[in-house]
Amino acid sequence: MKKFRLFALSLFLPFAFAGCSDDENEKEYQVELDAVVKNVHTNLQTSLGTDVPSLSVYIVSPRGTYFSTAKGANGAAVTPYSYFRFASNTKNFTSTAILKMMQDGWLKLDDKITDNIPGTTVPYTPDVADWNFSA
Repeated sequence: MKKFRLFALSLFLPFAFAGCSDDENEKEYQVELDAVVKNVHTNLQTSLGTDVPSLSVYIVSPRGTYFSTAKGANGAAVTPYSYFRFASNTKNFTSTAILKMMQDGWLKLDDKITDNIPGTTVPYTPDVADWNFSA
């Protein structure tokens, strides 16, 4: 089994530069953001020992909106207007919520779902051996 490392990335990006106009601040901030994203991407590839297709950051702050991306050898160009499919992510949220409820002690994984829904004893699917789904 391949082991994965958890990477903690910390970005410190100051919002103001002494002695610069707002346009100069934004340009300097963007240059610094680009350098940080490229550095993190390079370090990540080195640590993993493989190509990382893309690393992108989109920041919305009181000072403005900033975007930066670093593309690997096998990556596609990403822009602030790229769309990504968000399908099947509810499974991640649901499983995390269930595990959090278990961790907090008010749900056991062996519990029947009807035990946690007030006023019902009807299971989601029939509790008989010969049940099958027919549409």
